[in-house]
Amino acid sequence: MRKLSFIFFVLFFVISCADGTLDVVENIDDISNSLSDVDQNLDDIPNSPDGNDEDLAGPDHSASWNLSVKNGQLVDQNDEEFIPYGFNSVHIWLNEDDMLDALKNEIPKSGANTVRLVTSGSSWTWNNQSINATQKRKLIETSIEAGLVPMLEMHDATCLDECDLPAGNGKMGLKQLVDEWLTPEMIELLKDYEGQLLVNIANEWGPDSKVYLDCYKEAITRFRDVGINNVLVIDAGRCGQGVNTLLNYADELYNHDPLKNIVHSIHLYGFWRTEDKTFTDWTPPYSVEEMFPKLADLEGPVIIGEFGWRGEGSAINYNPEIVLQVAKENGIGWLFWAWYDGDDKQYYNTISSTQYKYESDAALTEGGQFLINDVEYGMKNIARQISN
Repeated sequence: MRKLSFIFFVLFFVISCADGTLDVVENIDDISNSLSDVDQNLDDIPNSPDGNDEDLAGPDHSASWNLSVKNGQLVDQNDEEFIPYGFNSVHIWLNEDDMLDALKNEIPKSGANTVRLVTSGSSWTWNNQSINATQKRKLIETSIEAGLVPMLEMHDATCLDECDLPAGNGKMGLKQLVDEWLTPEMIELLKDYEGQLLVNIANEWGPDSKVYLDCYKEAITRFRDVGINNVLVIDAGRCGQGVNTLLNYADELYNHDPLKNIVHSIHLYGFWRTEDKTFTDWTPPYSVEEMFPKLADLEGPVIIGEFGWRGEGSAINYNPEIVLQVAKENGIGWLFWAWYDGDDKQYYNTISSTQYKYESDAALTEGGQFLINDVEYGMKNIARQISN
């Protein structure tokens, strides 16, 4: 900007000399003072080329929220507890254009404050719509612009027990999945959204054994050693439903993290029951009423990362209304599976529209109506929106 004021001065001098009016300039100090004012005003313009504005180097996320775990609670930048309520948003096997539109324009209408972004790693070679860091960045940015806290996961380790399994055929071990999180492009992505993004390391990985503990300890160490400070979300083992993997190992994993920045996640499907249900041939082993208070007593916070609704073809053995009641009583947030999963899975859909639109409550499934609008447990009435 100093160069610009000098140019103004030279031009003024040349023009004045050329038309013979230099003698009307009685006080050169007046010009200097005027140019100093120009300098000051130009320096005040945002994004000026010599103003060192950080916006020019990339997006500025400093004005967004900042989530972390403190004293066993997930809290925002004001140390107020933040309980996630929302949906799984599937970006692997659905129409990606429609799902991106739903993420941006439809899910925010529900009152949700969080969205779990279901993506793939490199083993899912049959569909590449959410496989790389650029695609994942777009999902994160879309979520944040919509006012939703993004939780990013990769689906490649679903229901696997192997810690070390090379990628292929839609599968990889936990070690290989962490390798993918820790590529240079992904490290940059996670650091760009350190306080805004929850990192769900692996979907439903792990056995009900010490292998679960040891492999996740190694994973936590690897994330922290490269300077990734995001909140890490760790699913229970046994396809996400194995509550004993959390009751036995969650506290040790929480304390293994030098930041203690860990959230644990349980998934509820066929292994879970509510006490109002009776069974003849086989009784699901895990009671919601019995286990949720135990989960709430763990040192770190716990959420329900996936659960479904009742309906023909559904595998659930519980009353979903009771699940939401007991979750609220114990301060446990939840993410329903899913905003939309497929035409033939209404018990896993919030919305019945095949284009994932929420244009009115008439577009909601039975589960969607309750999840969104119930006076006691619907997210429009209980979900606190994240604030900057």
